[in-house]
Amino acid sequence: MFKLSKTILDSCEALLTVEIDEATMQDKMRAAARRIAHDYKFPGFRKGKAPYHIVLNAMGEETVRHEAVDLLLETDYPTFLDAATIDPYGPGQVEDIELDPLVLKIRVPLRPVVDLGDYETLRRDPDPAMVTDEEVQSSLERIRHNNAMTDLVERPAALGDMVHLQLIEATVDEEVIFHEHDMDIVLDSETETTFFAPRIPEALVGVSAGDEKTFRLPLAQTLEDELLRGAEAEFHIKVEGVYDYSLPDLSDALASAAGNFETLQALEEDLRQRLLDYKQDKSQESYRAALIADLVEKATVNYPPLMLEEELDETLKRLKERLETEQNLEWEEYLRIQEQTEEQVREQFRPQVTHNLVRGLVLSEFARVTEVSVTDEDLRDEYRDLLASLNIADENFLQGFNPQSKTAQDLRPSVFSRKTLENLEALAQGRLEEMLAKQRAAFEVAEPPEAPVVEEHAGTDDAEGAAAE
Repeated sequence: MFKLSKTILDSCEALLTVEIDEATMQDKMRAAARRIAHDYKFPGFRKGKAPYHIVLNAMGEETVRHEAVDLLLETDYPTFLDAATIDPYGPGQVEDIELDPLVLKIRVPLRPVVDLGDYETLRRDPDPAMVTDEEVQSSLERIRHNNAMTDLVERPAALGDMVHLQLIEATVDEEVIFHEHDMDIVLDSETETTFFAPRIPEALVGVSAGDEKTFRLPLAQTLEDELLRGAEAEFHIKVEGVYDYSLPDLSDALASAAGNFETLQALEEDLRQRLLDYKQDKSQESYRAALIADLVEKATVNYPPLMLEEELDETLKRLKERLETEQNLEWEEYLRIQEQTEEQVREQFRPQVTHNLVRGLVLSEFARVTEVSVTDEDLRDEYRDLLASLNIADENFLQGFNPQSKTAQDLRPSVFSRKTLENLEALAQGRLEEMLAKQRAAFEVAEPPEAPVVEEHAGTDDAEGAAAE
């Protein structure tokens, strides 16, 4: 019937060369002619009744051969794949056709291949999260400022006062870089506005209610935009009022006002713990990001181009939906505002989407080799934590939990991803085998369901959000 040869390409694709013998081709041409006869009216014959030679003479042999090729691909393409012993990722594309004799060249995307390399040697210790006394005192100072007493005064502003600005605007080279209404600025070096321009407080000394003032100041050296660091900006302000500003003492009374704490010490302990929790979360986030980067660096990943293009399609689809639902902005209008074509936007996303795709494939393979799975008990624990986060203590909710429900299945990807990262942490700290032994023991009690594929889209969403803004 056919002869087939295959070449595995570096692009994670297979190039199939299929030569069809003429007898098979003649059979397909007759079948194609019957299909043509059903679609077209031939003089002297009812639809579908025109003989083969009539169809061939009327349509031409080349047309019938092309129709026969389409029919052949519809009916025999799975047979070609079986003969090639390949596992395709998606549909193939016909690259070339020679009609007589019929030879087809078909490019077939293959499933991605991930080699984790010597991932077992990955080691990295987490950085401990620490809270200093200075950080606690800084938090206390913010609480003092939040509980400050203010009294409107009819005099020029002095250091230590608070000035309420109806407008503050800053420009650099005639481009507005900051514009805000109704802003309060405390005239001391600790005011939060000093991050933007440290000398703003001294520039406001002497202003009175109703004043308008324009002045020039250097911007802070700590701004994210390197081009603005230290640049001279022109400020324009409108003053609405000047207030005497007094801070409460650090006392038990302040602690009570800040959150019903009985003592200042209790407030300090609470602040220290909250700061520690925040730093631990941030430290773990950074730690896991570093571990993923280490894992990806050790891995070799090969995937078909179709896979990346599909990810880009999905990224643009989500961006279009976000623009329409969140900003009520049509896609064509967005492109006009950005002065870009859709292809340019697509290429803008390509590096980030590629990064996310590779990371997701590596994590999926790591999850597979470290036997990550999600049990019903895992889902129940996750649901219990979800209820706790919502301050729901009713045990009836938990007792009625069904691991097969949609709610449970919606939780599965996040649980799977979390367990994958927990395994990665265990690997980096030299305790993976111990963790896997515990997991296997737990799985003996309840057979785990099939593990889903880890999907990584957080970095894409960030890119979409940046574009949407």
